[in-house]
Amino acid sequence: MAIRKLPSGKWQATVRMPNGKRITKTDVLRSRAAAWEHEQRAAFARGEFRDPRAGRITVGQWFERWIEARAIEEVTRDKLRSSWRAHCELQWGRWPMDAITHMEAQEWIRIMERKRRAKHRGRPGDEDSPVIAAGTIHTAAHLMSSLFKAACNERPPIVLSNPFARLDLPEVTPSTIYFYEPDEVQALLTALRELRPDEPQWPALVELGTWVGLRPGELFGLPGNRVDWLRAQIEVAGWEVNVCQCEEVTRRELVETKPPRYLKWDSPQMSARSVGTLLRDGPVNQDQIKRLTRAGMGPCQSRRCREQVGLLLAQAAGTTLDRIPLPTFRPPIRPLPLNVLWPDDEPAAMREHWVSWFGIPTQFSPHWEPGMVLDEPTAHTRLIVSDE
Repeated sequence: MAIRKLPSGKWQATVRMPNGKRITKTDVLRSRAAAWEHEQRAAFARGEFRDPRAGRITVGQWFERWIEARAIEEVTRDKLRSSWRAHCELQWGRWPMDAITHMEAQEWIRIMERKRRAKHRGRPGDEDSPVIAAGTIHTAAHLMSSLFKAACNERPPIVLSNPFARLDLPEVTPSTIYFYEPDEVQALLTALRELRPDEPQWPALVELGTWVGLRPGELFGLPGNRVDWLRAQIEVAGWEVNVCQCEEVTRRELVETKPPRYLKWDSPQMSARSVGTLLRDGPVNQDQIKRLTRAGMGPCQSRRCREQVGLLLAQAAGTTLDRIPLPTFRPPIRPLPLNVLWPDDEPAAMREHWVSWFGIPTQFSPHWEPGMVLDEPTAHTRLIVSDE
């Protein structure tokens, strides 16, 4: 063990790093110096050793490495650089990565809340200029947090914690959304057809943006050959696209009601099953498909996929979207602290008849028993709807 006693009476432990350099630690107790030396050698063996001097790299140097390594569009890269230059570089550019504390990061947020804009409406800012918007502060804080998160994820890590995580940020006031009235849309379409009679793509752009609800980036990047004008549907990339991002369920797996791939459950019965076969037992609904394929069962509770799932089920069943019920949601719909949930308990009626919550009578019946659709016990149990 590389431990020696110094003339001062203290003990010094020395560890040689893989690059040949040495690091030392001094302590008044030999046991603590030896424990530190053992920890460093164990970290070497696990591949988790962190050079204590790694955090001395400045935030500005790490930003340049981080921004160039990211696989993002140039437009996004330019926006990040602009936010860095305007709000972060002057404050943090020369700071060592391991020198910033959570309190200092929070103080920076408070300073930005009182800071006035450098430019307002194309003119240099003055004492009458408004303060920096809450959304701009959120963007700058997210940029700094992303920098330190990437530094923490390095192997070995550059820093051990992210001081910009869980900051108390100002509340962003949502902007008012204004919708076009039907007569306004028709007036806009009429004007486009009159001004540009030989360019039908502009009225089509307005119709898609108005009735389909695509975001501008999605709308402007949509090729014309992906739009089925006769069926009034948009096909993005075929049947192998994930309709449920959380559970990674593709469109084909949804319509064919395939079990989750990780189960590796393959049988003739499963291969023959589809939305068409489920229609023999009655109308399909999203809760039924969710239990068979897990589409909509992820953390977002089908917020991102329920419309697409409903459209696919309506198309496969040969019906309209309004005939497909929306899925139920697992409470709580939004994250809640446990101290909000614990005072209340489920009512006695719900506890007694909990098997009938889901409204699918055959959910607990073995599929190999004949006649289980008619004789399944929970089919005769009333559905409990709590009014509490």
